[in-house]
Amino acid sequence: MARKTLFLAQLCRGEYPLGHTFWLWSCCGNMLLFLAADIVSRLLAGRVPADWICMVLGIVQFVFSMICLAGIWRSAGRSRGIWPILARSFVVCALAGALLFILM
Repeated sequence: MARKTLFLAQLCRGEYPLGHTFWLWSCCGNMLLFLAADIVSRLLAGRVPADWICMVLGIVQFVFSMICLAGIWRSAGRSRGIWPILARSFVVCALAGALLFILM
């Protein structure tokens, strides 16, 4: 019997097509995660300190974003043409921006 692997593991390994990884999982997934975080923070406002809400939701968003970036990089390695080059350029810029954000 074949063992099913987790979605996030497949995403991180770049097993999805580059277009799906970039647009569906990274762009749309992060947007939906951001909207969900906004809804959760509004629902928990007043019950849980805002600092804790922001910290936990920020960590979840950051981890998902890093998984998506790893998936984009690896998926681009399996593709040919200009799109993989642009996708890997995006990953480099996103990581540089994340590093600058952390250091500032």
